Amino acid sequence: MTRKAPWPQHPLGALVDVLDGRRVPVNAAERARRPGHVPYYGAAGQVGWIDLPLFDEDLLLLGEDGVQFFDPAKSKAYRISGPSWVNNHAHVLRARRAVDLRYLEHYLNWFDYRGFANGTTRLKLTQAAMKRIPVMLPEIEEQRQIVDILEDHLSRLDAANAYLDAAQRRVTSLEKSILREGIECTPDRVALGRLIARVEAGRSFGGSAPPADPSEWGVVKVSAMTWGEFRQGENKAVPAERADPRFEIKQGDLLVSRANTSAYVGASVLVGETRRRLLLSDKSLRLVPHPGVDAEWLHLALSAPSARKQISDHATGTKDSMRNISQASLLAVEVPNISLDEQLAQVKHVRAAQSAVNRLSSEVRTSAARTQTARRSLLAAAFSGRLTGRSSDLDHTGELVFS
Repeated sequence: MTRKAPWPQHPLGALVDVLDGRRVPVNAAERARRPGHVPYYGAAGQVGWIDLPLFDEDLLLLGEDGVQFFDPAKSKAYRISGPSWVNNHAHVLRARRAVDLRYLEHYLNWFDYRGFANGTTRLKLTQAAMKRIPVMLPEIEEQRQIVDILEDHLSRLDAANAYLDAAQRRVTSLEKSILREGIECTPDRVALGRLIARVEAGRSFGGSAPPADPSEWGVVKVSAMTWGEFRQGENKAVPAERADPRFEIKQGDLLVSRANTSAYVGASVLVGETRRRLLLSDKSLRLVPHPGVDAEWLHLALSAPSARKQISDHATGTKDSMRNISQASLLAVEVPNISLDEQLAQVKHVRAAQSAVNRLSSEVRTSAARTQTARRSLLAAAFSGRLTGRSSDLDHTGELVFS
């Protein structure tokens, strides 16, 4: 019979010393690794190498930036060992009594930080708030037993996740192959500008604002055109007196992201059913094809590997986080030169192939969600005394993942 452990609860500040990291010297993150350098850690774990170690013991590092606290798929606590530099966006925990750092790492990655992290647009976990975190703490030997059992189970989930990651990479490769073979099979090419009647650009409204209510005007953000489909909810409200109805987005519009990360600059989306009063931004372009050019085919052609490479090659900007493509460079991109009937035939072929791939991708995502559910259930069981070494625990984990 599973026992619920009557474990005492301690504030984290009573178990560890909480130390702040230090501001990173200029250009430290860009330095190459060479003899004498030590790992450099930030809120997201190890991010580079740097001179002059700040810490020189086995420690537990917890990121201060709090957005990841609400995503159970992302780790928040990391064990580090040996000479290391930790920046000022992370806290360093040094045990003061019999605490297994593996136990504490898993516990802090399971803990719900709502009510402890604070802030509006960027959540933070202050040192004072961190010290108040309640920790359920059995005796040291039981901590070690729990972690040994837990990590045995988690290793199986990690193996399942590795398999699912590989499956998702194969799905992505298959998606590219479909466009390459279904759209790029025609050798004759023409500049995009020859197929476009006009390009319409929106305007900048500046600042930040919440998403528009249905009765308000809104302007789309870059993220509305990033993920292969138009996401109408990615917008911010704008005053009605500044809205220009000429730039309202309509169903069937072909939009292109003029500015985005290096991976998504020039990404196109075909607008499906959408809300009213939604405007183009200065970072979005509406392409209006000539008669005889199918907008859906043009979207597929711009999404195909050869077009994406041309767009990437012509994008400008010094940072990968924000690249730009000019209208002239975009209109110079070469796409297949085929008739309308051929375009419609290609669209039909690609639609059928993509439908099958989408089903496969959905199955992979569902399985990945199950592994995350299993991980959360295991952690919850571990820190309530319900995780034992019996085979039935692993059987239950399998049911969570594969049922």
